[in-house]
Amino acid sequence: MSLLRVESLNKRFGGLLAVSQASFEVNEGEIVGLIGPNGAGKTTLFNLITGAITVDSGRVTFNGRDLKCLSTYQICRAGIARTFQVPRPFAKMTCSENVLVALIGRNISVPQPQRPGTIREMLELVGLAGKERVLSADLNLIDTKRLEVARALATGPRLILLDEVLGGLSSMEMSQALDLIRAIRDRFGVTVLWIEHVMGAIMSLSERVLVLNQGRLICEGAPAEVTGDKRVIEAYLGEPDAQD
Repeated sequence: MSLLRVESLNKRFGGLLAVSQASFEVNEGEIVGLIGPNGAGKTTLFNLITGAITVDSGRVTFNGRDLKCLSTYQICRAGIARTFQVPRPFAKMTCSENVLVALIGRNISVPQPQRPGTIREMLELVGLAGKERVLSADLNLIDTKRLEVARALATGPRLILLDEVLGGLSSMEMSQALDLIRAIRDRFGVTVLWIEHVMGAIMSLSERVLVLNQGRLICEGAPAEVTGDKRVIEAYLGEPDAQD
């Protein structure tokens, strides 16, 4: 069943077209990857879905509900949470306090998938056990990203948008992050749409992959189909027949 539907989405910044006629669906229970070269419009697309920036034209619906005219907090309370490419914790708050803010904002009228309900359980889930009282400003990169995921999950989403959660991580840390993404879907029933530049990771975990280039969706399909598509190869590597 379609949970998120994006229809003919357009966004300009000045004279530049950041997203052009983007249309796709994300079905409930899927893990869907979103890839594309730097500057392709991936984070802008997340911003449009979550209401961080306004849509010029087109439509975004979530669980059958049109998100037009909803504020960012209303979209979050409807069941969409996100992380940011550059983590944005409340620096002067502890890990527990960061998660508490998200729990307070949870819409308890919306049925929640089974998932840890306490702050301690939420932090344990993402690998921050024992760091409840640590200030978020004192965390290293991987723990800051873990806190970002915990805070998003604490809002009780049906859909989570992950923006480059693997960036800057070691191989072991990446493996732990992938296990967490699997658990988000498999154990707790949250649908995942995620942006990533680590191709091996996103192709191994995603059931479908969307490819954005210069604001346009140029390809979508199973990972094996996408990696062999000529348009995707050209977007990442340039013309395949070009000479040095």
